[in-house]
Amino acid sequence: MTMVSAWRKLSTPHNGIMELIRQIHFIAATNSFNLRITYIAGVDNSIADAVSRCNWEQFRALHPTALEEPMKVDCDLEFLKRALQTDHETLT
Repeated sequence: MTMVSAWRKLSTPHNGIMELIRQIHFIAATNSFNLRITYIAGVDNSIADAVSRCNWEQFRALHPTALEEPMKVDCDLEFLKRALQTDHETLT
């Protein structure tokens, strides 16, 4: 729930999280889309709850087809990440 509150208030004492929120807002604004973050209780989202608690045994039981190893995501995301870092370094 803390992340949802930080998103709604656009405020948190954690600099790293605040920077992430700013970047997400910037990307949303420059690409003309709206983003809504909603809290879902763990009892209603058991897979995410297991991951957030690092309960891998329960996660595997709930999602047996999940990959064993992390999967590389589309290379465009790496390009976007580098672009955001460059923009951030230019602004600071």
